[in-house]
Amino acid sequence: MVTYSAVNGKIYNPHNLQILDHEEMQYLPCFQALANIFNSQNYEICIKREDFGRMLFVGVLNKNSLVAVKIYLVYACVPIDDPINVNVLQAAINHFQSGVREDLVLNRRV
Repeated sequence: MVTYSAVNGKIYNPHNLQILDHEEMQYLPCFQALANIFNSQNYEICIKREDFGRMLFVGVLNKNSLVAVKIYLVYACVPIDDPINVNVLQAAINHFQSGVREDLVLNRRV
């Protein structure tokens, strides 16, 4: 069974990896790294496609504040190099700790 989050993405569950498609499985280490940092009691990790499949991102949602961090893995059909790097992780952590009520988007190419 696939569970969907409030943002209509697949909820990452390390015990139910068969919900991930081939492309998403390539990013399993990214999902695992986020799950190790953001515990499932307070955070929900979801995977979603946008723009007719040309974008793939992972979202981290704080269940209490409903503030999210959206991290692109693929943007405009181009994979992001090292999408879950130290700077991205620190930016996400800082955002949640800051108390800001707006969502944050990382790895967006402009």
